[in-house]
Amino acid sequence: MTLKRERVARGVRAAIEHGEYADGQPLIQQRLASEYGVTRDVVWWALADLEKDGWVSFTNKRYLVNATHVSRQLQRVLTFAERLDLTEKKLDALCRHLLPASGRYAPPGVRMHAGPGA
Repeated sequence: MTLKRERVARGVRAAIEHGEYADGQPLIQQRLASEYGVTRDVVWWALADLEKDGWVSFTNKRYLVNATHVSRQLQRVLTFAERLDLTEKKLDALCRHLLPASGRYAPPGVRMHAGPGA
Protein backbone atom coordinates (compact mmCIF):
# COMPACT_ATOMS: atom_id res chain seq x y z
CA MET A 1 0.00 0.00 0.00
CA THR A 2 1.36 3.41 -0.93
CA LEU A 3 1.81 6.13 1.66
CA LYS A 4 -0.83 8.34 -0.01
CA ARG A 5 -3.33 5.50 -0.17
CA GLU A 6 -2.64 4.60 3.47
CA ARG A 7 -3.03 8.24 4.55
CA VAL A 8 -6.40 8.54 2.80
CA ALA A 9 -7.65 5.22 4.22
CA ARG A 10 -6.51 6.18 7.73
CA GLY A 11 -8.17 9.61 7.44
CA VAL A 12 -11.49 8.28 6.16
CA ARG A 13 -11.52 5.52 8.80
CA ALA A 14 -10.87 8.09 11.55
CA ALA A 15 -13.66 10.32 10.20
CA ILE A 16 -16.07 7.37 10.27
CA GLU A 17 -15.03 6.50 13.83
CA HIS A 18 -15.55 10.11 14.95
CA GLY A 19 -19.03 10.27 13.46
CA GLU A 20 -18.20 12.73 10.70
CA TYR A 21 -20.10 10.57 8.21
CA ALA A 22 -23.60 9.17 8.64
CA ASP A 23 -24.24 5.49 8.13
CA GLY A 24 -25.01 4.92 4.45
CA GLN A 25 -23.64 8.29 3.35
CA PRO A 26 -22.03 8.18 -0.09
CA LEU A 27 -18.33 9.06 -0.24
CA ILE A 28 -17.59 11.41 -3.13
CA GLN A 29 -14.24 10.38 -4.55
CA GLN A 30 -13.47 13.72 -6.21
CA ARG A 31 -14.14 15.58 -2.96
CA LEU A 32 -11.88 13.22 -1.01
CA ALA A 33 -9.17 13.56 -3.67
CA SER A 34 -9.27 17.34 -3.29
CA GLU A 35 -9.34 17.13 0.51
CA TYR A 36 -6.28 14.86 0.67
CA GLY A 37 -4.43 16.34 -2.32
CA VAL A 38 -4.31 13.05 -4.23
CA THR A 39 -5.76 11.62 -7.42
CA ARG A 40 -9.11 9.85 -7.62
CA ASP A 41 -7.23 6.61 -8.31
CA VAL A 42 -5.53 6.85 -4.91
CA VAL A 43 -8.91 7.49 -3.26
CA TRP A 44 -10.51 4.57 -5.11
CA TRP A 45 -7.79 2.16 -3.92
CA ALA A 46 -8.02 3.49 -0.35
CA LEU A 47 -11.79 2.96 -0.37
CA ALA A 48 -11.32 -0.54 -1.80
CA ASP A 49 -9.01 -1.29 1.14
CA LEU A 50 -11.60 0.06 3.58
CA GLU A 51 -14.27 -2.11 1.96
CA LYS A 52 -12.22 -5.22 2.71
CA ASP A 53 -12.27 -4.26 6.40
CA GLY A 54 -15.99 -3.43 6.42
CA TRP A 55 -15.71 0.35 6.86
CA VAL A 56 -17.43 1.07 3.53
CA SER A 57 -19.60 -0.86 1.06
CA PHE A 58 -19.56 -0.65 -2.70
CA THR A 59 -23.03 -0.60 -4.22
CA ASN A 60 -24.61 1.04 -7.26
CA LYS A 61 -21.17 2.20 -8.49
CA ARG A 62 -20.38 4.18 -5.33
CA TYR A 63 -18.91 3.70 -1.90
CA LEU A 64 -21.19 4.10 1.13
CA VAL A 65 -20.15 4.50 4.76
CA ASN A 66 -20.73 1.60 7.18
CA ALA A 67 -20.71 3.71 10.32
CA THR A 68 -22.61 1.53 12.75
CA HIS A 69 -20.85 -1.06 14.81
CA VAL A 70 -23.21 -3.80 13.66
CA SER A 71 -22.64 -2.98 9.99
CA ARG A 72 -18.86 -3.03 10.43
CA GLN A 73 -18.92 -6.26 12.43
CA LEU A 74 -21.18 -8.05 9.94
CA GLN A 75 -18.98 -6.92 7.07
CA ARG A 76 -15.97 -8.30 8.94
CA VAL A 77 -17.77 -11.60 9.54
CA LEU A 78 -18.73 -11.85 5.86
CA THR A 79 -15.17 -11.08 4.76
CA PHE A 80 -13.79 -13.60 7.25
CA ALA A 81 -16.34 -16.20 6.16
CA GLU A 82 -15.36 -15.72 2.51
CA ARG A 83 -11.74 -16.32 3.43
CA LEU A 84 -12.66 -19.46 5.38
CA ASP A 85 -15.13 -20.58 2.71
CA LEU A 86 -17.88 -21.17 5.26
CA THR A 87 -21.04 -22.72 3.95
CA GLU A 88 -24.09 -20.51 3.61
CA LYS A 89 -25.91 -22.36 6.40
CA LYS A 90 -23.04 -21.91 8.88
CA LEU A 91 -22.61 -18.27 7.89
CA ASP A 92 -26.33 -17.60 8.35
CA ALA A 93 -26.24 -19.14 11.84
CA LEU A 94 -23.13 -17.15 12.77
CA CYS A 95 -24.62 -13.83 11.63
CA ARG A 96 -27.90 -14.46 13.46
CA HIS A 97 -25.98 -15.34 16.62
CA LEU A 98 -23.89 -12.14 16.46
CA LEU A 99 -26.75 -9.80 15.61
CA PRO A 100 -28.97 -8.36 18.36
CA ALA A 101 -32.67 -9.23 18.00
CA SER A 102 -33.52 -5.61 17.19
CA GLY A 103 -30.79 -5.27 14.55
CA ARG A 104 -30.98 -5.66 10.81
CA TYR A 105 -29.64 -8.65 8.98
CA ALA A 106 -28.76 -9.31 5.36
CA PRO A 107 -28.60 -12.96 4.33
CA PRO A 108 -25.30 -14.35 3.01
CA GLY A 109 -24.39 -13.01 -0.40
CA VAL A 110 -26.28 -9.74 0.15
CA ARG A 111 -24.11 -6.80 1.14
CA MET A 112 -25.54 -4.66 3.92
CA HIS A 113 -25.85 -0.95 3.62
CA ALA A 114 -27.98 1.35 5.64
CA GLY A 115 -28.71 4.12 3.18
CA PRO A 116 -31.30 6.83 3.48
CA GLY A 117 -34.77 5.40 3.99
CA ALA A 118 -33.41 1.96 4.86
